[in-house]
Amino acid sequence: MGKTHQALQRAEQEYQERIITSRSGPDINVRHMLPKKPSMPRQTTNDQYLAQYEFLKSNLLSRYPSNKLTSLAFTSASLGDGTTTTAVNFATAMAKDSLRSVLLVDANFRHPCLHDMFHIELTNGLSDFLARENGMEPQFTMIEKNLHIQTAGSLGLRAAGLFESPQFDRFIETACSRFDHVILDCPPVAAFSETRVIAGKVGGVIMVVNAGKTRQKVALRTKNDLIEAGAEILGTVLNRRKFHIPYWVYKRL
Repeated sequence: MGKTHQALQRAEQEYQERIITSRSGPDINVRHMLPKKPSMPRQTTNDQYLAQYEFLKSNLLSRYPSNKLTSLAFTSASLGDGTTTTAVNFATAMAKDSLRSVLLVDANFRHPCLHDMFHIELTNGLSDFLARENGMEPQFTMIEKNLHIQTAGSLGLRAAGLFESPQFDRFIETACSRFDHVILDCPPVAAFSETRVIAGKVGGVIMVVNAGKTRQKVALRTKNDLIEAGAEILGTVLNRRKFHIPYWVYKRL
């Protein structure tokens, strides 16, 4: 298993444990003491995982016009399907191209985690921007030359309903004018209605399906919900697939 996959899995698991622990109190506090310097999660050296994200990248770039890929939402049917891991690795793969600038957005106000993964502050994020209408500009954090991050912000669920506002439309317009690709990490479709709103306002949607866990009926219902919301599904990622024979054999079948 690749080091990036392991690191991101640990980050997701640790965050979920904090969510469960904090539910005993009246409010969920997602602020933590973080290093000041932004940094990338540890990168994988496993050719299998690198090849899969490069394949996803080249597949989308060859199949769809550039306007469809300017803004992409990554989502799934349920929690734990690996949406964040997939979005982070895809954004990293896209940003490796020196001609492409990428913005990775944490649009999961319920369980934000990109700030933890990249060691940046949670404040001045997307929810803070959506809650203000005074001409404030979005604040993006540069991680590498071609990769920037927009955190979920400090307001959390209090701003979840603002995805339907003109302020979110302004955010998408501003982000797309500054970056070649805007990638939004969204919460699961079945449980959280805001993802349907987001999906109808971006160029395309990538569905993440957890191999061996997500049931076919659930995946189809998620797909139909997205289509009814006006989304265009550009592809599906089968995540955490187990190879019972060596990977190089699959490539030759």
